[in-house]
Amino acid sequence: MATRGFVRTQVSGRVHRFVWLGLGNGDDGEPISIPGAADMTFQAFGTFGAAGEIRMEGTCRETAATFFQMRDGGDNVISFDSADGEMLAQMVAFIRPRVTAGDVTTDLTAILLARSTMK
Repeated sequence: MATRGFVRTQVSGRVHRFVWLGLGNGDDGEPISIPGAADMTFQAFGTFGAAGEIRMEGTCRETAATFFQMRDGGDNVISFDSADGEMLAQMVAFIRPRVTAGDVTTDLTAILLARSTMK
């Protein structure tokens, strides 16, 4: 169980990509703060292992302390047990991926693509 850092790249203008590599069973991603992001899409892929699952979590608190499971535009919890992607509907102060299940072979990549409305 480790917290994995992210790599941030600017795609274009106000669009940024955040990538967390090597997420294993019980790992989470270093939280990022992008409250000005109006549009966000989360994608996960890699080796899920036995019963592997990854979630996107957020918090509205001033510090990255207590997280809740995020939802899409249809109010469905965002949780993948195979490679997939989904739009995030909620605005939060901090956001992170978290692997909630898997085995020793679990090795996932999580990507967040975010467009900011802030200048």
